[in-house]
Amino acid sequence: MPLGKKLLGYLSGGLGAAALATSAFASFQTHRLTESKGTVTTLQGSLDRADKAFATVVLVANERAEALKRRDGIIRSQSDSIDALDRAAQADRSSYLAGIRKADAGAKAHEARADELIQMPTPAPADRCEAARALILQEMRNVR
Repeated sequence: MPLGKKLLGYLSGGLGAAALATSAFASFQTHRLTESKGTVTTLQGSLDRADKAFATVVLVANERAEALKRRDGIIRSQSDSIDALDRAAQADRSSYLAGIRKADAGAKAHEARADELIQMPTPAPADRCEAARALILQEMRNVR
């Protein structure tokens, strides 16, 4: 057999083996791709469910954040109201104490005037009505 035919036989035999190997490899890859497609579909479904769960968690977290903001606003409003009531109570207390001091000063002035009246010598007329009348007249003259 000439060398060319021998070489052609080797080549055709080698090409046949390579074609067989390529066909087997392609069949194996097709099988793997089919399996992978199922796995990808399963993974895609899992990913979609995970995305929905994440979106739900984000939504719940945002709702809770809004609820916390509303609660903080209510607490702030109540605290401001309590502070305003406390300031009003302090102002009322200050006004009340000032009134007491003013009343006390007035009472002391009246007490001093009463002491002056008690210290005054009173004439002792025989008629008590006359003595009362004289005291009233004297008081009317001393009115400030």
